[in-house]
Amino acid sequence: MWQFIRRLMRSKHPLDDANLSDRARDITFREMQEGDIETCLAIYRANEAAHFPAGKLAHFESALRDGQALVLMATREDRSIGCCGLNYTTSAEGIRAAWFCYGMVDPAFQRQGVGTAQALVRIGLLKATNDLAIAAMLAVPGSVAFHKRFGFEFLQEVCADDGVVYPYGMLRMSQSFIDDCRAVMSRRRIVYPDIGDRIPERVSEPVVSGP
Repeated sequence: MWQFIRRLMRSKHPLDDANLSDRARDITFREMQEGDIETCLAIYRANEAAHFPAGKLAHFESALRDGQALVLMATREDRSIGCCGLNYTTSAEGIRAAWFCYGMVDPAFQRQGVGTAQALVRIGLLKATNDLAIAAMLAVPGSVAFHKRFGFEFLQEVCADDGVVYPYGMLRMSQSFIDDCRAVMSRRRIVYPDIGDRIPERVSEPVVSGP
């Protein structure tokens, strides 16, 4: 009984260790290079049947080659085990959001904290304006619960430019939240390049994001 009560009372702050996978550590991120595209495509193919809509591989490849997002490669012991992307859009109302896109992990390394590290690094690359930063995503249904752990709210569904309807998620962050995320990564030896200023701007909303 007391264990149950303690679980109810335990803080659910997105960056608490109790809310993060203990395996999310010792991961190095680097910017994707042209030679990494085939690796990204292989990871996509390995995840396609279980996580992504059919027939979108060519769209993914085109986005990689056109530089539509800042794509980071997750590595352990110099092996590329996942990729994740970020880009910005600005709404007609002038609201700027950083979009999580192309998040995926090699199936051989899933449930080893890589997806958690990908979420953390994308948050850590952001910078708040007037103490506010907004992250958004069009998620595959199976990843909604995962992203809710980081504070994303899913209140509606949106039809994307590929004609598929996805859950739409949004995360509002202060600069202190972003700084805390960076501190978490430092403690866990999650290393990444400081290249948030290279996140590209898009005219339209990006495609679906996985973990």
